[in-house]
Amino acid sequence: MGRKAPRGPPKKEPQTLPEGCKELESLLEEARLANEVATATVDSINQVHSKLKSKASLNHKNRTKLKDLYGQSLNETETEINALKAALEKIERLKSIRGNKRSHVANAINPDHLGLSTPNSPKKTTLRRGLLMKLLEETASALPLWLSEGPAPPLCGSVPAASNYIVPPGGLVAAKVKHSAGEGEEEESENWILAECVSYNSSSGKYEVDDIDEENKERHSNLSKRRVVPLPLYKADPLRHPDAIFPREACVMALYPQTTCFYRAVVHEQPTKVHEEYRVRFEDSSYSSSGGFSPPLNVPPCYIVQVREEPSSSASVSSGSSRRR
Repeated sequence: MGRKAPRGPPKKEPQTLPEGCKELESLLEEARLANEVATATVDSINQVHSKLKSKASLNHKNRTKLKDLYGQSLNETETEINALKAALEKIERLKSIRGNKRSHVANAINPDHLGLSTPNSPKKTTLRRGLLMKLLEETASALPLWLSEGPAPPLCGSVPAASNYIVPPGGLVAAKVKHSAGEGEEEESENWILAECVSYNSSSGKYEVDDIDEENKERHSNLSKRRVVPLPLYKADPLRHPDAIFPREACVMALYPQTTCFYRAVVHEQPTKVHEEYRVRFEDSSYSSSGGFSPPLNVPPCYIVQVREEPSSSASVSSGSSRRR
């Protein structure tokens, strides 16, 4: 019969990365062995079917054998799935231990993690532009995949947050904020930026957020819920939850590559596999020859959200401030 999952008392949660990585290796080995067992059973099923091709009917003996093999295969597949789920959960806990969890992307970085520290280095440092972009890429790739059955929950892929959802401190959001006039600009501008939630005042219904961009580090207060859009907490599987994937030609707000600003865009291509990105065309009047839209650009699913306002009032790339450069 199928290989049973090991049972026993729950293990104490590791406090260090080496301990956690060792447990992860063990879980991955369990998943590998479960896969070998399940694959062998599937091979046996295929062999039985091959032998039956030359026979006109299925006798009782072969019918019983196939029934047992299929039941065994289902149990072994379930064991493999559980092992993989346990490994994914362990990875999430390791990310938390490492202090590089997406909800703390602005504050958790330190020179030791990047191999840049010296004996006298402070624990936290202002990020250079290149390091910030690298960290944002890592955050996107580390977004956990929603594995449960049934409909995708709020904040999984394109599914928006519930109307009563409050972004917790440290949560990443797209926030519409005002910026003082910069060099060559006559008046202040408004942009949708990548920000980290600092707090929410339940009495006033207003958020306080921090700009994620260290070069433009600024705290913005008194932002209504209308001006704050939480980013997805889970990645959607296009095959398992296609309803949680933005359709082609959908109007969205997407993070422009190598920037920390969101701009209005249209979905050009959807991801068809878990690790694929969207290809979107940003609204940009400088591309007049192509209808006012940029060529398709790749954007990770976690940096694409629904448009919160009327398209006519959302920012386009060409109308954005100098932050995008």
